[in-house]
Amino acid sequence: MSGGALDAVILAGGRSSRMGREKALLELGRETLIERLARRLGASFDRVLVSTGSEPPSAGLAAALGRLRDGGLAVETVADRRADFSGPLAGVEAALGAIESRRAFFIAVDLVDPDEGLVAELLEASAAAGCLGAVPRCRGITQGAFAVYSSDLLIRVSSLLDGGEARLQSLAGIEGVSVVEVEEAAGDVFSGLNTPAEYEAARSRVEDGAD
Repeated sequence: MSGGALDAVILAGGRSSRMGREKALLELGRETLIERLARRLGASFDRVLVSTGSEPPSAGLAAALGRLRDGGLAVETVADRRADFSGPLAGVEAALGAIESRRAFFIAVDLVDPDEGLVAELLEASAAAGCLGAVPRCRGITQGAFAVYSSDLLIRVSSLLDGGEARLQSLAGIEGVSVVEVEEAAGDVFSGLNTPAEYEAARSRVEDGAD
């Protein structure tokens, strides 16, 4: 990845209702998802922010972030501005108000293996004059949880939330946000871990050395 003076944001404030346990603390390859992803991003970006939702971080998440900091990674938490749970879009709102760079790369905590080439492509697309962000679309689906967003989007994101919108996909419809078409073969990059079965399959791949 090529980050330059850019921040990366991990969206980790979801309720994990289908998984039944906090996704950020699931283990792959002897480390939690949050640690695995933060370390990868920290190698390329100047700062890693973790969006923790409207509730304080759990004890487990706080411990994982502590281990990252002890290891020298500059990781910070960002809480939602809204008291009630408003979905991942609220996490984007909070992070856009906290980033130090004009734009940042956003990724859901359960997208465990970000493709560096695709991240670089999104960063390049978002650097165009007047661009407010870059969102990939694969197999006809926009992937709002693996995207680059500009801080100039903050007012529009807040307006969407005020109107009851909570979906990240809504950002792709904003004028100035580029939609980057991605080949179908890259679709596995966007396969999150939503259920115990999906997690077990991912863990098996890692343990078998297939990842």
